[in-house]
Amino acid sequence: MSPIPGIGEKTGPQLFGFLLNWMLQGALFVQVYHYHVSFPRDALHAKIIVYTIFTLECIQTALMGYSAYAILGKGWGDPEALEDIQIDWISVCLLGAIIPGIVQGFYAWRIRKISGSLLAGGIIGFLAFTQTVCGIIQGAFSKLTAVNSKLTSSPTVVIIWMVSGALCDVLIVVFMTYFLRMNAKAILSPKINDALTRIVRYTIETGLVTAVCAIVLLGLFLGLPTKAAYAVPNRPLAKLYSVNLMVLLNARSIVIGGRNDSGARREVVTTTVNEIRFGNSGTVSVEPIHLQTKVPLRNRDSSNNFGESETEGTQLSEGTKISSVGGA
Repeated sequence: MSPIPGIGEKTGPQLFGFLLNWMLQGALFVQVYHYHVSFPRDALHAKIIVYTIFTLECIQTALMGYSAYAILGKGWGDPEALEDIQIDWISVCLLGAIIPGIVQGFYAWRIRKISGSLLAGGIIGFLAFTQTVCGIIQGAFSKLTAVNSKLTSSPTVVIIWMVSGALCDVLIVVFMTYFLRMNAKAILSPKINDALTRIVRYTIETGLVTAVCAIVLLGLFLGLPTKAAYAVPNRPLAKLYSVNLMVLLNARSIVIGGRNDSGARREVVTTTVNEIRFGNSGTVSVEPIHLQTKVPLRNRDSSNNFGESETEGTQLSEGTKISSVGGA
């Protein structure tokens, strides 16, 4: 049987979009596990957000799996299967708008707490609400249209959806970086400063990644509407938001004896500790953490023989409370 002309231009982007989505789901599993074991005392609202997003992402991945089977399995070689919207109106549109909306709303709340500025948090919240509503509207339109090729005929909602999302991400980077830098000046602990430096760096990197992805998606949607190339950044976009949020939350972890801890003794077993804890009111507490270690240390004695000693009960951090900064 001869191949259908141009089928690769429609199935190829879909395939790569599915693969990226599943790959990021694996990364999300690792990040959520890291958060679960490292920050058991985080504020309740932070835990609710993390596990809600994780649950929604698992649902989205399952729906994506069904769509992949319907397009590339059961419907392979069938042009009608390629045109059918399947359940993408749920997985791509609804969940693809709700999940980023939750993440951006979390940033809006955190920026409001860090800065004390209702305007800064309000701008982020408004843009997050706008992109979420546009995604839901696009989902309803996709459900009624039921044909992929007709989605590009009315791109207004998609344009507002992507532009508001990208603008929101850029403003999150600007606000978070500025206010974290301002708060970091009052912190004397080198370890806390190092952690805040990582948070600032990750904020810039992750925010720009999602903004660029949204802009690329919009460009492909408008520039190559018949080739379905927009499916490559479209399907994993929500996962990018979730993974980026988890990376930022986990950036607070401090690894004792790691590459970035020049003051740690190399004989101590590397341990991830929760030195920075965020409360419901937006405050950050730096609490004492006791590491019970029992690691043999070899030191040369006066007779040039190697003796052995043991260390126990290493205590870290200051046990103080500092002003509001970013993170969870």
